[in-house]
Amino acid sequence: MKKIGLIIAIFLFAINANMAQNELEGLRYSLHSIGGTARFVSMGGAFGALGGDLGALAINPASAGLFVNNEFSFTPELVFDKTKGKMLIGNETSVNQYNAFSVSNIGYVSSLQAGKTEGLCGISFGITYNKVADFNQEYEISGLNKESSMAYSFIEYANGYIPDDLWSYVERLAYDTYVIDTDIYNDQYITGLDSTISQTQKKTLATTGGMNEIDLNMSANFSNKLYLGASLGITTLTYNSTSKYSEVNNLLDTNFYDVKYFGLEENLIASGLGINLKIGAIFRPVNWIRLGLAYHTRSFVAINEEYSTSMESEVHYIDANGNVEAPGYKYYTASPTDEDGYYLGALISDYYITTPRKLILSLAFVIKQMALLSLDFETTDYSEIYMNALDFNLDNANLAIETNYKRANNLRLGLEIKKSIFSLRGGVIYYDSPYLNDEFFINPRNLTLSGGIGVNKGAFYIDFALVQQKNERTDYFYSVPGDFSKVGTRLTSEKTRGLATFGFRF
Repeated sequence: MKKIGLIIAIFLFAINANMAQNELEGLRYSLHSIGGTARFVSMGGAFGALGGDLGALAINPASAGLFVNNEFSFTPELVFDKTKGKMLIGNETSVNQYNAFSVSNIGYVSSLQAGKTEGLCGISFGITYNKVADFNQEYEISGLNKESSMAYSFIEYANGYIPDDLWSYVERLAYDTYVIDTDIYNDQYITGLDSTISQTQKKTLATTGGMNEIDLNMSANFSNKLYLGASLGITTLTYNSTSKYSEVNNLLDTNFYDVKYFGLEENLIASGLGINLKIGAIFRPVNWIRLGLAYHTRSFVAINEEYSTSMESEVHYIDANGNVEAPGYKYYTASPTDEDGYYLGALISDYYITTPRKLILSLAFVIKQMALLSLDFETTDYSEIYMNALDFNLDNANLAIETNYKRANNLRLGLEIKKSIFSLRGGVIYYDSPYLNDEFFINPRNLTLSGGIGVNKGAFYIDFALVQQKNERTDYFYSVPGDFSKVGTRLTSEKTRGLATFGFRF
């Protein structure tokens, strides 16, 4: 029970941590999805032992050693995301859709062949661009909550501080808009929102951006049996988030003042640049079996964030008889200011994330040039995520990472059947949960299903892929003393991706 209590306490801190640098950020920038060519994606990305595909270089750098020609390909994709939300209190639901066009992969390999079958048979140089994470999502949901209000979260983090010492970007805004006020008799803060009265709570969230990786690759072919490769990975990321949260008090109380409405808007703009190294090997003991091994070092990612907020409220003042005093209400708006009342602007911070290492073991079977069957096993310990900054402390975030995250083992399975110039493909990906305790976090374990077809004319090929992915998570609106698990919405995302690859060999 003590361990469970610690998990809850640290998670509550993360929800209300100043700025956004907490373990949730560390996990967001460490989780990667499968991006690449249509052939690669349609087979579930299970190419660690197969190689010979421009999408596979991101998994196993030795993959480029199997190329015998120069090759270029381009892969655009369409993404259709449908997000369903259900309030944790009540039965209110919502459905939101988001569609986007992006580039999944661009790649080029130059293959230099020695013209022999023993010793060093060839060297390949490659450069690939892959989309490794997609942050685009939108949702809006509202519902009734008779058990809590965000105002009590403001109070929880304001108590113990005088108004001038409140955090300028949240609690001070709540004070300046009279969502909370001082209680001169008890030396603490109070609110004009009664948690026992039904509040209509509404949240809209829109996020955009993603993570992309450029791999600079070199690989070699030894006797057409052993392939070795290494890649330098350069990661770029963008993440933009706009969150709007509001509450409407559905029944005025008889206190000296009542908060009829308040709204909090938060905007986060993040960008980052990272670097990593990948090494790999593919071994072909006989023509129909291939073995693969790849190791990805930690990525060191430098991130810049800009965080801004604003708040508004409508306050009703009540007389001794419980009537609204003239003029009946007052509107307040507030933005972060310093002690002299000057606008602070966005809060800018720089910090660093070191992502966990990856180890990938692969096995593939080549069945008489008519079919391929491949399996990848990938293991990553997400408790290895580490966050650091030069001018503020992230010890609580790192403690939360160690407490909440664990090793996750992912499986990828791919199949391809060939007939003349045509290919039919299918794939399955199992994503394990990175969370140590799924009692408090929606289990993100999920299956991703994929399939596709291809036409190979030698010098030119075209491939198509369709991917279906579904996952769940919980968005907690705020923390309150007691049972925080009822404050928020459960989100189910159903994402469909359509990819097409146009490739040329020369």
